[in-house]
Amino acid sequence: MKKLIALLLFVAFTFALASCGKKEDPNHTLSSSVSVGYLQGTTGLGMAKLIADVAADEDANITFRKFDSPALIMAAVANGSIDFACLPTNAFPKFYSEMNQSIQLAAINTLGVLYLATNGVSVSSLADLSGKTVYVPEAAPKLVLSYLLELYEVEGVTIKMEYDLDTLPSAVASGNVSIALLPEPKLTVASSLAAQGGNTLTVALDLSALWSARSDEPLVQGALLVSSEFANENPTAVNEFLKLYRDSIEFMMDPDNLDAAAEHAVNAGILANAAVAKSAIPRCNLAFIAGTEMKTAAEGFFEALKIAVPAGNWYYVEN
Repeated sequence: MKKLIALLLFVAFTFALASCGKKEDPNHTLSSSVSVGYLQGTTGLGMAKLIADVAADEDANITFRKFDSPALIMAAVANGSIDFACLPTNAFPKFYSEMNQSIQLAAINTLGVLYLATNGVSVSSLADLSGKTVYVPEAAPKLVLSYLLELYEVEGVTIKMEYDLDTLPSAVASGNVSIALLPEPKLTVASSLAAQGGNTLTVALDLSALWSARSDEPLVQGALLVSSEFANENPTAVNEFLKLYRDSIEFMMDPDNLDAAAEHAVNAGILANAAVAKSAIPRCNLAFIAGTEMKTAAEGFFEALKIAVPAGNWYYVEN
């Protein structure tokens, strides 16, 4: 009898330990329904795990929509069809003004994703760019590079925007361009194209590291915004969603989850294929920064790039 009692106690104790160690699945049924817009590329990447979780939860009241450009996602915010949107951080102040201050910055989701790639040219520092031409795909990378050149007192650098995000990777991969500033995942695409053509692309400089070496605040390139009206009327749902979003970002940036993270990114249409995703994700600098820390980081970024800091209540803080 004593042996039987001891055995039952042991089983009960073991079951209790197992129960304590089991992590409950997150609740995707929020206090209010939420609609979210995201883009291909790094600004939407942190959302991929949450998109997969919601798709597998029939009780979830979160809906996701993928957009092909910042202009389209901003139009959806403007007409009220989505409550949250992922955008490049530099786009926020102008959009905030155009929206008559009816949106707020909810979180920083991506730090620096800009890298200098070279084909047949040796570059080991910004000073090596003096007298050379650097091709950039759009205005935001040009602003960051121009700021760093000024900060590091490097002169004589020509910056050109003759290629866009779709054509610059192939231009540098083929050797038509010797030096290009590319964001991930376009850097990985360019490296793959170069290898296919028998060329070798060198990742010469990480602009995020150069920025952090001279600045107290990080280079912040991706953000999540929220409708001010929705945030005012549904603060609990906003807080609930931000917690789920933070968990998703933490999963996506964990090296131990790289295979699953790549799969989620491809399934969500954020990255092209698993090979690109697995190579690009470790260099995408995913982050979750919210509240007053987010405000300070964003202000530092805006001021560095000579972008006017928004006025009014432009950032969301959990109550």
